[in-house]
Amino acid sequence: MSLEIQWLTIAVMLLAGAGMGVLFDSYRVISDHFKFPRWSLSVLDMLYWITCAITVFRLLYVSNYGEVRGYVFIGLAIGVLVYGLLISSIYSKLVVKLILFVKSIIHVIMKVIDYIIVKPLTLLYKIVIYCIKFGTKITIRLVQIVLQLLLPIIKVILWPLKPINNIIVKYMKQYWTSWLYPLLKKWTWLVKAKHSLVRWFNLVKKWLYS
Repeated sequence: MSLEIQWLTIAVMLLAGAGMGVLFDSYRVISDHFKFPRWSLSVLDMLYWITCAITVFRLLYVSNYGEVRGYVFIGLAIGVLVYGLLISSIYSKLVVKLILFVKSIIHVIMKVIDYIIVKPLTLLYKIVIYCIKFGTKITIRLVQIVLQLLLPIIKVILWPLKPINNIIVKYMKQYWTSWLYPLLKKWTWLVKAKHSLVRWFNLVKKWLYS
């Protein structure tokens, strides 16, 4: 191996050591800032070392075709040491400021989305619901008015049928007493339904012939 390739390999390893420090500080600051759960730190540590090993081997293969010599580890150690002494604190502060800047940008974007999309859609939803409720109330009121207006006409139309209705009612009572009521009495839920039907039938009869 030529001296030129050896010096190139040392320079590459110095940069690789500094890069390992940069990656470690980035990972450390981000995990501390966002409070990653403890169980995830072990996984992230393993991924960090796997990434560093693959990157260093790749750089070593490019610089000297993958030959591992003592100066390779010395270059890595010096790169990490120089980065830790001279750059680490400055870079960590820069990463924190970058995180805060990105969070502020995301906050502004969320505010804009809230004012432009979320709040108008919410207002539109409230207006639609109010219109539906208002329209329902108006419709019910109109139906009540129409029924009140038609009630005298309905009574006049049904008045000639009152004798026939009495015969039908009498027959239904006899049928109810002799056969249907004993049958329904065997089932509790049908008995309850029977009381509701009788009450409803009496109310309708009172409304028609009052």
